[in-house]
Amino acid sequence: VNGYGPFVTGDLYHTVFSLTVYTVYATTAGFVFVSLRKEREQVLDDLRRNEAFLKTTGHMAKVGGWEWDLLTRQVSWTEELLRIYDLNPDTATVSPDLLDFYHHPERGRLEGAIERAEELGTPFDLTLGMTTATGNHRWVRLMCQPQCIEGKVVKLRGTVQDVTVQTEAERALRERESTYRILAENVSDIIWTADLELKMTYISPSVQRVRGYTVAEAMALKTAELGPAGTQEKVYEFMHSLLDSASSSFDDTDGLEVLELDLFRKDGTIFPAEVAVTALRDESGVLSGLLGVTRDISARKQAEISLRESEQRLNRTGRIAQVGGWEYDVPNDIMYWTEETGRIFDRPSDYTPDLENS
Repeated sequence: VNGYGPFVTGDLYHTVFSLTVYTVYATTAGFVFVSLRKEREQVLDDLRRNEAFLKTTGHMAKVGGWEWDLLTRQVSWTEELLRIYDLNPDTATVSPDLLDFYHHPERGRLEGAIERAEELGTPFDLTLGMTTATGNHRWVRLMCQPQCIEGKVVKLRGTVQDVTVQTEAERALRERESTYRILAENVSDIIWTADLELKMTYISPSVQRVRGYTVAEAMALKTAELGPAGTQEKVYEFMHSLLDSASSSFDDTDGLEVLELDLFRKDGTIFPAEVAVTALRDESGVLSGLLGVTRDISARKQAEISLRESEQRLNRTGRIAQVGGWEYDVPNDIMYWTEETGRIFDRPSDYTPDLENS
C-alpha cells in the first residue's frame, strides 16, 4: 500500500489495521443509521394507520374530538367534529368558537359546564341542541375530561357526538308514551297489561271508577277474586288459549279476542264486563305478554233486555190484533218482519223472509 493520508503510514501492518478498523466503524454506523431510519418509518406507518382507523371509526360513530390548551388558549378539532358542525375540513383553517353554535338556554348550560371544568376540574356530559354552520338543527352529546398537572387544570379534552337520530327517536317515543298515558288515565274503560305468567304489569286509574279498587288494590287481586264461581277457570282458559295461539305465530298480525264475564266490584256487587285482549310483543316481534281492555257493559246488557221485552210486547200486541209488521232494507236487500207477519203467511218461526217469496 503506497500513498499518503491518515490511514497510510508506510508500515503495511499498521496501514491494513487502520483501514480495517475504519471499515468496521463505518459499517456499524451505517447499520445503526439504517436501523434507526427503518424504525422511524415503522413508527410513522403505525401512526398513519392508527390515524386512519380513528378517522374511520369516528366517522362511522359520528364522534369528533376536541382539545383546549388553557395555557396557550389554542383549540384543536378533529375532521369529524368539523363535519358535525357542517364545516369543510379541507377549507376550515381557523378553529371556530364552540359556543357560537349554541343558543339560549343551551349556550348557558355549556358555558357553565366549561367554566366548572376549567376552574374546578369538573368533567361534564351534556346533550344539547345546536345550529350548524349551514343552519341545520342537530342534537349533540358533549363530553369533557379536564387534564391536570400538579392539581392545576391545563387542558380540556372531550368529544362531540351527533345523536340527532337517537334523541329525536327518544323524544318521539316519550311524546307517544305521554299521549297513551293521557288516554289510558282518562278513558272510562280499564286498560291493562299482563306478562306471560298472567301477572298484571299495568292497570289504568279508571279501575277505581269502574270497580272501586285503587290501582294498587287491583294489581294485588288474585284471579279467584275477580268474579263469581267459575270466573277463574273461564279467564285462565281464555288467556292461555290466546297465548298459545300467539306463541305459534311469528308475525304481528295478532287478532283481538273478546270474552264476556261477570266481575266483582269492591263493594261486592256484580256487573257484566266485556274483555278484549290481544298479544303484546316487543320491538323484535317476540311475544311478551297481553294487552287488554275491560269494559263495563251493564248499560248495553240493560238495553238488550229492554229491546227483547219491547219485541215481546210488540209480538203479543200483533197476535192479539192479528197485525204484522215488516221492513225492507233496500241497499242491503234484507227483509225483516214480525212473528205475526210470519204466522199470517204461514211461515215457520225460523223462516228467513225475502222480498220475492213473501
